[in-house]
Amino acid sequence: MNVLRSNGFEVAEVPSYESLFAMLSKDRFDLLCRGINDVAGEMQAHPELVLDHSFMLSYPMPQFLYTHKDNQAARQRVELGLKRAYADGSLLNLFKLHFRQSIEAAEPRKRRVIKLSNAAVMGIDFDCKKYDFDLNEFSR
Repeated sequence: MNVLRSNGFEVAEVPSYESLFAMLSKDRFDLLCRGINDVAGEMQAHPELVLDHSFMLSYPMPQFLYTHKDNQAARQRVELGLKRAYADGSLLNLFKLHFRQSIEAAEPRKRRVIKLSNAAVMGIDFDCKKYDFDLNEFSR
């Protein structure tokens, strides 16, 4: 929500995940932003709602894993495994296995992309951009 607010959007907060869909159905707000990986499941669970196909918001949001600070061996092993899986393509294949249906349902090639900034990732001492992938790889 901070990303949306800092980029000039008015944001409504709700008490629970499920109440989002009921409130949207009752026109309590205009738009519900969801992650591209959520599309297929939520469209199936809430057939009364319509997916807007004209645009999508895009902003950097890396995912991080945490370990106890004293467990450097675990951190190093996980980091090595992720780097190897990225290098040999198996990480992207796993991602595709789990999220292809949602990404294809979102049809990213047909949308205007509105890029937003994310102040939370500024200053991270890690090159996350090199691990970005092209959503068009998922399109039919």
